Amino acid sequence: MAKNYRVEISGEEFIVKIEEIKQNNNEATKIAPVQTIESGQNRVINKKKQTFTSGKSVDKSGSSIVAPMPGSILEIKANVGDKVAAGEALIILEAMKMENEVTADQGGIIKAVKVAVGDSVEADDLLIELE
Repeated sequence: MAKNYRVEISGEEFIVKIEEIKQNNNEATKIAPVQTIESGQNRVINKKKQTFTSGKSVDKSGSSIVAPMPGSILEIKANVGDKVAAGEALIILEAMKMENEVTADQGGIIKAVKVAVGDSVEADDLLIELE
């Protein structure tokens, strides 16, 4: 029997349907993608882009953009010397089969890009330095 629950994730509200699955210990079970139900339509949420602002102050004149979680670098949207604004997407990080935008926590100029497309990173690894 399935039950509907209302959940909030990162400030966004979803209604999810949860079904209890009973299985024999000898059976192999294929798990379907998690789905939400909104206005009577199903929407797969494991393909949704997430946005993360990740900045740790180095000093008053700069900031380091670090990985918010482990993952792989899919795209770098800024180059050394580029002027960026607070909230601007700098890197697309794939983590747990989701594309995540890593954004600048403050405006500035790109001083150094410490990763390349295809690199694997761990949480808190340095990605970009701002001036």
